Amino acid sequence: MTIEVQRSAKGTRQLLSGPDALRNWTILAAASLTVMAGATVAPGLPGLQAHFAYVPNAEVLSRVLLTTHGLTIALLAPLGGVLIDRVGRKPMLVAAAILYGVAGTAGLWLDDLIALLASRALLGMAVAVTMTVATTLVGDLFTGEDRDRFIGVQSAAMAGAGIVFMTSGGVLAELSWRGPFLIYGLAFLVAPLAVVALRDGTTERQIEATSPTAAPIVQPRLIGFLYAVAFVNQVAFYMLPTQLPFLVSASFETGAAALTGALIATQTLFAAVTALNFSRLHRLMSRLTLFAIGFGGTGLAYALLSVVEGPLLFAVMAIAGLAGGIMTPNLQAWTVGATSAAMRGRVVGGLSSVTFFGQFMSPLLLAPIVAWVGISDAFLIAAMALGILAAALLFLARRATKTGHPLSDASGSSDG
Repeated sequence: MTIEVQRSAKGTRQLLSGPDALRNWTILAAASLTVMAGATVAPGLPGLQAHFAYVPNAEVLSRVLLTTHGLTIALLAPLGGVLIDRVGRKPMLVAAAILYGVAGTAGLWLDDLIALLASRALLGMAVAVTMTVATTLVGDLFTGEDRDRFIGVQSAAMAGAGIVFMTSGGVLAELSWRGPFLIYGLAFLVAPLAVVALRDGTTERQIEATSPTAAPIVQPRLIGFLYAVAFVNQVAFYMLPTQLPFLVSASFETGAAALTGALIATQTLFAAVTALNFSRLHRLMSRLTLFAIGFGGTGLAYALLSVVEGPLLFAVMAIAGLAGGIMTPNLQAWTVGATSAAMRGRVVGGLSSVTFFGQFMSPLLLAPIVAWVGISDAFLIAAMALGILAAALLFLARRATKTGHPLSDASGSSDG
């Protein structure tokens, strides 16, 4: 086991400090732009709402500011994927990073709430491309265990970046509601990095796959299954940021906001731990089994959330993080491995679309349940549903292994 850990650590260091380090860091930076998009400006919303108090429905519109980009991503990510396949990874990433910087920093100078909402829609267009390019490039450039390892590192980097961005946004929001919008200027650094670090013909495999004789290989049933898993995962996962604040505030009269932030940060931190070890986990078990563990662990955490109070909440959030940290790298690795380079951009774009549509739908789908039984019991109902889903996936994993079904394939790769 010690030798295995040392080999995994050495492989990770090679990815980040070897001959392709600049290219790999560029991909990580592009992926991190995704987590910057939403929560960064959240601490400044009260100040923004106060500034635009004269605007009709300012209270509602200020909150819509956080979700506008997500809906845009859900609608436009598939189109972005098509363009990535046709135009190329590098030019689309450069253009999207510039648009990201312009639209993201618009809050520094725009003084019209409707115009600010429009800038957030443009930000969503940029994120739809940057996140799809980042995942697609991983499929182009890596195979096998190296692909799993890099996707794990990428997921961990995104989690770490999320903590940094949210914390920085809070500090800047103390100075001005416009302060958090300054962070979006970091996107301007990604564009020159992409120009220098990425090649137009990313790999020989990509060049061959986009030639006139190449067949666009894709596994529709598997991709449909992965899209369904991604949607359910996001509906379940977004119970935390949308429902946890109300669960905590019901138990704590003071300090609820700070406690909620600390709990979500704990979940994010432990998700990064699992993501960093994703390649090792995949060597031990199949992808279906990993999905079952992810859903089952999240269900356990939600069941505990319905009964636990006080400091034990941090232990519960650690469980949620360890379980949830499996899902995204497993989804991304299986999706890019099951698709040829010629089709990879549009398939990954579809995954991005489904992911953000799940985020958008989560509070809408959960609202009737919360209204019916309350927040605490809503977490318990979600836990039961996730437990049933985990058991079904375990059964499917065992059956697939015995029958040799394609879902039993640990890599799900079409490119070897």
